[in-house]
Amino acid sequence: MAIKDRLRAIIRQELSYHPSMEIADLYKLVYQAAFGFDHALPIDEHFRSYVATDWAKAHRGSSIPAVQLIDPFGDVARLHLGACKRSDVSVESVLDLVFCQPRRDASLESFASLWEQMLSS
Repeated sequence: MAIKDRLRAIIRQELSYHPSMEIADLYKLVYQAAFGFDHALPIDEHFRSYVATDWAKAHRGSSIPAVQLIDPFGDVARLHLGACKRSDVSVESVLDLVFCQPRRDASLESFASLWEQMLSS
């Protein structure tokens, strides 16, 4: 499947999860696809507290799967906390998984390229 086709599929999937999504949400999706978890580094207690707060708010009833591929190259996925809770995954296990991911070391140029491809899809 071509990159543009993969991007269209990612956008369609995101819209099915969040029908009222706006351009800022798409921008965030592309940013996360380009940079992966690097945007949250360095990991500190503030971030752990932020995840714990989000975990407490997450709803088990969501039909969104735990893992959502967001990178057309297949290297980056989002982890949905509600789905993790629904599967009885602990917040500690989620943090362990997230923190053991390798750095992406993406550049602004790679982000800009992906953003342009997304807009033209």
